[in-house]
Amino acid sequence: MSNTRTVRAKFHCNQVNDNGYSEEAILTAVMPSAENDENNEFNQASPNGKFEIMIDNKGAQGFFKPGLDYYLDVTEVPEGKATSPTMYEKYYGK
Repeated sequence: MSNTRTVRAKFHCNQVNDNGYSEEAILTAVMPSAENDENNEFNQASPNGKFEIMIDNKGAQGFFKPGLDYYLDVTEVPEGKATSPTMYEKYYGK
């Protein structure tokens, strides 16, 4: 059994765009703050970042709210469970 790694980042939802059939949420890494020590710790580890996601699942739409912060946990996919080809490769080549 392989060990999987997880990295946690803290992001702020800047906007959610609803086009009638899906939503796009745009989040950026939290900024340093005199009032928030946790934001300062996360900012030192990951000072810059952007996360954009298109959500077609009606049950998941409405989850992201502009103005709120979110933890993003990223976990490696175990060997043998990764998809191939990736969506990027499928549409844009290698």
